[in-house]
Amino acid sequence: MNRLFIATLSSLLACIVSATAELSIPKDPMWVPIVDDVYLQEIPLLIPAKESITSVAVLNNIAYAGSQSGLKKVDGDSLVAI
Repeated sequence: MNRLFIATLSSLLACIVSATAELSIPKDPMWVPIVDDVYLQEIPLLIPAKESITSVAVLNNIAYAGSQSGLKKVDGDSLVAI
């Protein structure tokens, strides 16, 4: 049973590979290639806090964090009370 399965799977994979190898770009395609620009993803940064942060906001490129004790400003990799 296993040999039959492996033989069938091998044949199927060979057909798929040969079928994709035959694809070509037409001489007059109806599409235009575009440049793939790098998209900068978010990079996580963990900032230790003594209490739970309940809200965050950004204003004028400054990040703020709110907790039960009040508002704090993100300063590098630490939180500073305002």
